Amino acid sequence: MIAGGLGLAGALSPVALAVVAGIVCVGALVFVKPPATKPPAADVWLFGGLVFVVGFVSAVIWGHRDLPAMGDDPLTYHLPAAVTWLQQGRICIYETWNFNPANSYSPLAGSIFAIWLLAPLGNDVLARFLQSPAVVAVFLAAVQIARRLGAAPAVSVLLGLACALCRPIVGQSAMAKDDVFLTAFVLLGIGGLAMPGPAAPMRIGLAFALAAATKYTALYSLIPILLLVFPPRKVFSWRIATVAVTVVVLAGPWYLRNWLFFGNPVFPVMVAPGGVELFPGLFETTVSPRLRQPQELWRLFVAGYWGLGTAVALLVAAGWVGAWLSKPGTKLRQPLARLVLTGPLVAGLVFFASSPYAELRFVQVWIAVMICAMALLPHRIQTPAAAGVAIAAISTSFAPQFLLSFVVVAVGVSAGAILLRSLLGGRPSLRPYVLATGAIVAAASVWVWWRAY
Repeated sequence: MIAGGLGLAGALSPVALAVVAGIVCVGALVFVKPPATKPPAADVWLFGGLVFVVGFVSAVIWGHRDLPAMGDDPLTYHLPAAVTWLQQGRICIYETWNFNPANSYSPLAGSIFAIWLLAPLGNDVLARFLQSPAVVAVFLAAVQIARRLGAAPAVSVLLGLACALCRPIVGQSAMAKDDVFLTAFVLLGIGGLAMPGPAAPMRIGLAFALAAATKYTALYSLIPILLLVFPPRKVFSWRIATVAVTVVVLAGPWYLRNWLFFGNPVFPVMVAPGGVELFPGLFETTVSPRLRQPQELWRLFVAGYWGLGTAVALLVAAGWVGAWLSKPGTKLRQPLARLVLTGPLVAGLVFFASSPYAELRFVQVWIAVMICAMALLPHRIQTPAAAGVAIAAISTSFAPQFLLSFVVVAVGVSAGAILLRSLLGGRPSLRPYVLATGAIVAAASVWVWWRAY
């Protein structure tokens, strides 16, 4: 919101970002008090899993530290759009007609996130690993979903590890794209659906708004949720109104701009279901022929570069089917359980019926949802199933020759996190200040010692 607001106001600059962010941080330190209660026992499992994910992602970053930004999308519009906005001081249309005209008008929340990593250093040293924080968010969101489905803390953490560190997710942590962010936002929104309390509607709205503001392909994730969760028993409620208003306020400007200028919120893509034109556009997409070929589907979901791998794919499919077979009638009456069981089916139908590209990233959020559905398995097999899919996902997400470097970096990060936790365990009021100091020291170290490529 800070970068977007400054960009819309024409005041986007590194100095303005620092000033506004500093004011927000000071306000948070002054007015937001840390909880005085002792963390529950489940926090130990969560902390251990979180340390492991951060260490694993740190090892990925270390292994790619000397490589430039890679990939066609990051080089053609994700990073260039952010640089252009910083240079011009405002968010404007970034023309990418030579590559993909849809990206000139598509929501680009990923480029707004890149601004925060480009502005402090003036280069892409940090922005190359744009999606690394999103991998951690995927882990936390998956743990929450599993817990709300009734899984034990240890099982929830294992399923979260499988979601975050499977090849399609963690493999993108070294790419300046936005698909992992989209996955994280949708998972956070799904987790909020079963969240009690008055803050739940705002959280759900923020998550789905950020998802809709990330890219057009968010529809592959949001349509199944709308079909399976809404409308609830009450056609109108303050909970629904809060979610709707939050989504409209945060994501609406991207689509309103296109509607006002071109008469089509998803311009330049023509919307013509069944040959009936609803919104005009420059081109109409067609379904990828690869989605009709069995060998291409195997490559897409299992054997491809971003595929799950045979072991993980079989375990995930078996776990999801097992969750279906375990008292399906009772579970389908619960909104969250109904969503994790039937959502992948609806998303698959929408994907196969409309996707112009045979790419797993469009539906990777539903792969994570299928893993979370294993929390619905009978309790006697939850732990071995979760441990099996976690071990398979982690062990197949990196090349064997990088095992030593992964272990060294991961152990170093884990040891530092455990030491920091032990030092601050009795004084929670110091945590914000220690974290802020650590962030400043880390940024200064990157600035001084990171080798140029």
